[in-house]
Amino acid sequence: MKLYTPEGQELMKINAIRREGNNLVVDGLIMGSMPTIAVMRPDEARQVFSVLSLRLLPFLLSFIFRKAGPKPPAMANPLEGLLEDY
Repeated sequence: MKLYTPEGQELMKINAIRREGNNLVVDGLIMGSMPTIAVMRPDEARQVFSVLSLRLLPFLLSFIFRKAGPKPPAMANPLEGLLEDY
């Protein structure tokens, strides 16, 4: 599974989610190259309910069945063409 920035760049690739005791452990790569392990404790997981609204619940239930939206246009490379004169 991958998470993207609003510009469409890959932010994080999640390789595995597993249980260790009472915690969830997320194993992945940030920005395609930096390995990371994130731990979510039960008290932090409960806070998800404070940021969700009841209006969002029907959307979340149907989310995995929806088509992906259009990809944003690729960002221009600021270094493109820099060395063409040399």
